[in-house]
Amino acid sequence: MTAALRLLLDGVFDYAGLFPPAALPMEDAAREYGDHVTGEESWIVEAFVCPVAWLPDLLAQPPRGTDPWSLSVLGTSIDGLRQDLRAIEAFATEGSGRFLVTGYEVKAGPAVPERGALKALAGAGFDLVYLELPWGETQAESLAAIAEADAPELGAKARTGGLEPSAFPSIEALAAFLQGCAQLEVPFKLTAGLHHPIRRHDPGVDAWMHGFLNVAIAGLLAYSHDLTRSEIAAILAETDAGAFVFEEESLGWGEHRAERDEVAAYRELFGSIGSCSIREPLDDLAELRLL
Repeated sequence: MTAALRLLLDGVFDYAGLFPPAALPMEDAAREYGDHVTGEESWIVEAFVCPVAWLPDLLAQPPRGTDPWSLSVLGTSIDGLRQDLRAIEAFATEGSGRFLVTGYEVKAGPAVPERGALKALAGAGFDLVYLELPWGETQAESLAAIAEADAPELGAKARTGGLEPSAFPSIEALAAFLQGCAQLEVPFKLTAGLHHPIRRHDPGVDAWMHGFLNVAIAGLLAYSHDLTRSEIAAILAETDAGAFVFEEESLGWGEHRAERDEVAAYRELFGSIGSCSIREPLDDLAELRLL
């Protein structure tokens, strides 16, 4: 793997094995995450994603390895923040030394989030807070509201797949989200449907699945070169892995290149991808001879 690609993918996947399509029981998900963070693939894995209501179940699982497990907790709702914080504080006290809650993720409603709610989320004490924005007319306004909150720990989250074709956003919608985050410098996370490096049709769900390399490189070039929305969409639509450029010190597509320092700056913005599988992305990268 080239140095530039390694930098782009370092710690890029949050493990979400508790969620579909894997939907593993807590014991199995914890065991699999433990295998990942103590294995050769530990470089690509970051946090264990867990709903706040399941934190007591996680306490019963002894973490593998010598370092505390990094957790990103899924909250119940923006209105339930205080209740969530009490549960997380109780968990953190009992799991001290074994688990470290670094992130909090919660869904936004269809309306643009209010300033007071954003302030409360930003001040909740987490390293990162991702507000999951629905696809639709209010998304651009919600991104602007997050940017105006001027809180470095506050970012946006978008859902990029699921179990039904309708769960996959269009190329145009995803391009708009990536452009908005790049232009407003809003940190972001993506989740679901990004198991494969390159865009492909999946017969199981009868949908075109976005490729995680398409998305990561489209966002990178949008950030480093201020691409137009149509240019971003063209990268997202690419189905030929050979169209991407993987050089030791740079990454690119078409005529556009981003150097390692630009990749590093972009990763301050591009947080992670939630995935119920770590093995599948790695196997595909190996098949493409990118590992």
